[in-house]
Amino acid sequence: MKNEQHLNELFKFIKLIPENILQECIISINFSNRSERRKYERIKSLDNKIQILLSTICFRNELIEKLYNVYKDDIVSDLISYDEILSSINSTNYISKILYMLYRCCDDKFYNLYFSKFIQSEPFQKAIKDEWKSVQVSTTMAFDSDNTFKENNMTYYLGHIELRGTFYNFKPKYIYDADNRIVSEITDDDLEKDFPIFGSINLAYKLYETSQEFLQHLNVDKAEDSRDTKPYTSIYAIKFNKDELVDTGNDKILKKLDLQNLSDNKEDLSDRVISISNFNMFKIVTPKEDITNESFSGMIFIKEKDYLANEDVLLEYGDKQLVGPFKLQERAIDGEKYVRPDIAIRKYFLECYGEDDYEIIQFEKRHYIQNSIYTDIAYIKGNSHYIDAISDAILLTKLTESIDRNKLIENPEEFDRLYSTSPFLRDIPDKIRNERIERVQSILKNTSEYDDIKKKALNTLIESLDDNFLANKIQDSIQYKNLQKEIAELQNTSNELYNKNKVLENDNQILKHKLEENEQADTVLIDGGKIDELKAENSELKERLSVVENFDRLSDEFNKLKDECDFQLKLYASMENKVDKKKDELKDIENKIQEFISNAFKKADTTEMLRTAFDPYISNAMIEAAGSYRIDAEADQYKTIAKEFREFICSKKEKNELIDKLVNEVQKYRKYTKNEILNMFICFSQNFLTIFSGEPGTGKTSICNILANSLGLNNFGESNDIYKNRYVPVSVERGWSSKRDLIGYFNPLTKKYDRSNVKIYDGLMILNEEREESRFPYLILLDEANLSPIEYYWADFMRAADSSESDVFINIGLDKDIYIPKTLHFLATINNDQTTERLSPRLIDRAWIVKLPKTSIMETDISIDNCVKDVVLWSDIENAFVFSETKEMSLKTLAEQIYKLFDEHHLTVSPRVQQSIKKYVCVAQEIMEDEIGICSKKEKALDFAIVQKLLPKINGYYKDYERLFKSLAQICDENHLKMTKEALIDMEDFQRQNMGYCQYLV
Repeated sequence: MKNEQHLNELFKFIKLIPENILQECIISINFSNRSERRKYERIKSLDNKIQILLSTICFRNELIEKLYNVYKDDIVSDLISYDEILSSINSTNYISKILYMLYRCCDDKFYNLYFSKFIQSEPFQKAIKDEWKSVQVSTTMAFDSDNTFKENNMTYYLGHIELRGTFYNFKPKYIYDADNRIVSEITDDDLEKDFPIFGSINLAYKLYETSQEFLQHLNVDKAEDSRDTKPYTSIYAIKFNKDELVDTGNDKILKKLDLQNLSDNKEDLSDRVISISNFNMFKIVTPKEDITNESFSGMIFIKEKDYLANEDVLLEYGDKQLVGPFKLQERAIDGEKYVRPDIAIRKYFLECYGEDDYEIIQFEKRHYIQNSIYTDIAYIKGNSHYIDAISDAILLTKLTESIDRNKLIENPEEFDRLYSTSPFLRDIPDKIRNERIERVQSILKNTSEYDDIKKKALNTLIESLDDNFLANKIQDSIQYKNLQKEIAELQNTSNELYNKNKVLENDNQILKHKLEENEQADTVLIDGGKIDELKAENSELKERLSVVENFDRLSDEFNKLKDECDFQLKLYASMENKVDKKKDELKDIENKIQEFISNAFKKADTTEMLRTAFDPYISNAMIEAAGSYRIDAEADQYKTIAKEFREFICSKKEKNELIDKLVNEVQKYRKYTKNEILNMFICFSQNFLTIFSGEPGTGKTSICNILANSLGLNNFGESNDIYKNRYVPVSVERGWSSKRDLIGYFNPLTKKYDRSNVKIYDGLMILNEEREESRFPYLILLDEANLSPIEYYWADFMRAADSSESDVFINIGLDKDIYIPKTLHFLATINNDQTTERLSPRLIDRAWIVKLPKTSIMETDISIDNCVKDVVLWSDIENAFVFSETKEMSLKTLAEQIYKLFDEHHLTVSPRVQQSIKKYVCVAQEIMEDEIGICSKKEKALDFAIVQKLLPKINGYYKDYERLFKSLAQICDENHLKMTKEALIDMEDFQRQNMGYCQYLV
């Protein structure tokens, strides 16, 4: 608190110094690297700048020294003692005398004796309280009123840059007011007045210097002849003050902005020449064809063929709407320009800007032969709204991806993937979600297309619901109740028809008898009245007969359906009988085998026994039965052991407690620093394979044993000849070529698995049973791993290292694939000499390579084995070394600069490697410690990442990497990357002794 108070009072005094002097001194402060200067220059407030400088000893001393140099001519040099200086301070000289005293305090000894005392002294307190009667600044100062600073009236000019011959010219068109977000057009008269003669200025540079390199990296239009019909594409914002412009000596463009002069004054040119996208300004592009929702799933080709690739643009969509921004890309085969919205990543909705959300800024290229050509820029001023870009087909397809609630427990990563890509879940605006649900309902009801997808979607929805839910929904539905009512009515009608049928059948019999009687009485005379009566009766009978015939027809159809049903039931019963017979046959075979096994050797007739035993069928069945029994028995043992691990009592440890424990355990045996130890634990925790390299005798194998023992992995022993410890050291031999050498293989003759390494096999089987919950880490050490090519015998695990999914399976020759949990990790030790195999680029890309430092092995009576009784939970390891509270690297820009440098030398830093480095650094920068006088923990974290992930890529002739070495060495010096710098020096020494050949792994 006292120190903070002194700094506050020192700040009050510094503020008494005229601002122009302060500004000049602050600008001349030297920073150790460019990034620090950039960060400092972004601070706008003078007060904030002063406070930051005073808070750091080196900058505070430098500022005081520069202020002292301004006032030193007013100071009598024969004042030596503290009391003499204090007594000489008065109202006319207090600023210069106090500065002299502060300058003396830059010496550590003088500071310790007098600084605190001086800050509390009466002259200093009178100064900061403004109690001196007058303040006079000596006329002999280095700065007088005629030598004041130019005001910081920087203006942003929007215009285009053009390369004409070897001259870079900038023609402003608009002024951008960044504070008020206003764009104002500059009239032609004002342009010619401010930037004579043609309204342009020259961007001056110096050959082979920073300024030329900067301009060459810009995408700049080249001036063509009068037939040029290309629009302006190189639109930039340039920040400058008119007072900074100087004469060119040219008779056409009279003014220039000297970029090399700005660079020499430690200015970053990228803060002067700025992409317009930094101000929410983007070129507008027009699609060649009308856009539909399906268009957003692929490439959208545009009309503007002259626009440059890799810049952000906005795409015209509908009536005066713009979507994006998207990265403009070029197809290599024909140079066609296109954008790819990648709507799946954007959850199938896009940001859209209406006519009121943006302002059009036009850059006109006037043509003397043809019409003017315009480049349209959209200046985004309003907020975007969202449009739904998902097609009906994709919407339905996504609906078929069942999101089972059980996955949340069984496979949370898969659940998260489905959840995050679902068009109905995650961060989706409510309006779009509701519209999508309505679209699905409409498609399912009305659309005749997508039948297959609709069926699958409906099945998915049905399967995602449990049976009781469906049954209740069906029974509660109106349709179900209506059907129940109709069934009851049909049943009643059926009963009525049946009864009527009985009556009609009786009537039919009676009528037939009467008809026969009438036919027999053909000789009887019938009067006319009787004939009419019979005709009427006959007509009535015909009607009844038609009803009966209709009922008979329906009855026939019913009987046919009944017969078909009976046939199908008989067929089912027949198949069921066949299945039962097969089961009985199988049971008989099993009984015979059991009978043979129990009685065969009791028979007196040995010949009969042998003949039976060598019967091919029975012999094979015996082997299979024995193998099956053995496998089942082992599986039960593995399940029992896995259950023991799940029920093993182990206390959780807090993050800092675990870190301190592990560091202390390792330091009992090795004189490694805390950062070196934490690096090893982070590497093994985050990576499937961690390789330890180093000179013979550096303790590669023993450090692996120490790491495993510090985690308590050797505390489980054996059970029924099954290895339970969770650390397995394996000595690799020359000539290994497949997993048969590492693990074993299934022998088809003996029907059992022949194990090359029983401990690895036992471990994999136990891990396979732990798929539901694997609580403790499992380490396998491949000692002398590169005696044989690692990619050969470790090929199946290489695929597991590639996988980003949590559920990983490999096949080791058994009937089923075995599960590899995230707790399984491999360590490897390697040597680099003529007897070993080189590591392939593919392996280097997937592993972290820890080069052990030379250190003395500590003498101790404590045995490495079994000295740690506590077992560390994998969840605690993840909390300490895998999961990070921060999501971004602190030195991200520096890392990207290094990636670019490697890419330029054909040492590609893949996205996988970049992500791995990011994950490592985010954790390391939190838990490592600053190395006083050497580097910060953030720099140390990145330093470790470079030497362990990037430098192993270097393998070739030094002449091919010479520029890489020089550039990287400069970066190391500026950013305190000590380990990387030392590794570069070692490689340079190596190449001088090996005819120009250099590599990191030596």
